[in-house]
Amino acid sequence: MSTKTTRDTTTTDPIAFTTSDERIAELLDTLHEIADLGALGALAGWDQETAMPPGAAEVRGGQLATLEGILHERVVSQRLGALIGELTEAMAPSAETAAEAAANGAAEEATAWTDADRGLVRHARRDYERAAKLPKGLVQEIAKTQALSFAAWREARTNNDFNAFAPLLSRMVTLQREVADRYGFKESRYDALLDIYEPGLTASRVDTLFKRVREISVAVLQRIQKSGHTVDTSCLSGDFPIDRQVALCEQVLRDMGYDFARGGIEQSPHPFTSSFGSPFDVRVTIRPDEKFLQASVMAAAHEGGHAVYEQGSDPILARTPLAGGASLGAHESQSRLWENAIGRSEPYWKAQFAAVREAFPEQYAKVAPETFARALNAVEPSLIRVEADEVTYNLHIIIRFEMEKAIINGDVAIESLPRL
Repeated sequence: MSTKTTRDTTTTDPIAFTTSDERIAELLDTLHEIADLGALGALAGWDQETAMPPGAAEVRGGQLATLEGILHERVVSQRLGALIGELTEAMAPSAETAAEAAANGAAEEATAWTDADRGLVRHARRDYERAAKLPKGLVQEIAKTQALSFAAWREARTNNDFNAFAPLLSRMVTLQREVADRYGFKESRYDALLDIYEPGLTASRVDTLFKRVREISVAVLQRIQKSGHTVDTSCLSGDFPIDRQVALCEQVLRDMGYDFARGGIEQSPHPFTSSFGSPFDVRVTIRPDEKFLQASVMAAAHEGGHAVYEQGSDPILARTPLAGGASLGAHESQSRLWENAIGRSEPYWKAQFAAVREAFPEQYAKVAPETFARALNAVEPSLIRVEADEVTYNLHIIIRFEMEKAIINGDVAIESLPRL
């Protein structure tokens, strides 16, 4: 069933799909179905990370494999490919076609397409061409392995047992290498996978960008360490009941503009944001630590940045590939903006500190908001990226990029990762 996602293009709406071409309507109907199937897969993944019993990993892997197989068939269907081709040609007519249309007094048809129309076709073509390079069996195997890998990682993380996770990680890397090889690349196998999340970006370009970031980050870190100055962070440690942390994080999210009528908050081993139809259903998770308040509060600010960005998507784009964030980099710009530029600032916590004291009156009755904000800005190298400070976080990202690139390109073995 079709839902209304077009507007009369004679209005002044900044975003609109044309209502005058049946091919756009058909494309929207097809992409709505694809988006719905994708959202259901994401919902199953959300459930696995937040509420699913640990013994269900095997069956969830089968469920996701089945769903991904159906989704893949929809994405690479012959009709969708033909429809995308027709619209691509129609939106980029040859000089002869344009001249003929002008001679017939129909030149206006060449410029009737809206930006939303063009963006829809562009994204649909990119997704179609990429998916067409992968066999259904590979897509299903990846979905199943991802489900099993998460369950194994969760247990291995609890037991600090990398060897228990290594075989599935190795299998996933092998599958992703095959994906990269099927997509194709000019310089590096990693480029093919990087392009999924940041279109057009290459590992060599990231190397150039990170070189300067690395130099500055290391220099700032060394300067801080050599100064001998320490920051009192004791106010962040203590006894913080989980339920009250969640309540505080909910207040932080509300004050950011996060709409709980179109979202929700849960707990997971790793904080993340997931969308099941931006802007109508965008949810976040946090990972509270009963002894360390910063972990949940800053996760709420970070994930809230992602979520508010998603909730800001125009409803007209819902259930299409145009909904949500423009790219992973754009997404991270929003989460890091809220986490650091706003969430670590003293003015922000002066305004928010009443909520902190209400949640934990015995811990913060005598703590000044300036002290709390200063503690959140302490710089100290650590092993956990999502809890890292503003300076060392960049180094976590750079190290992860270097490691991922080496793994995907086959330069290091999985077994060597703990040592590296």
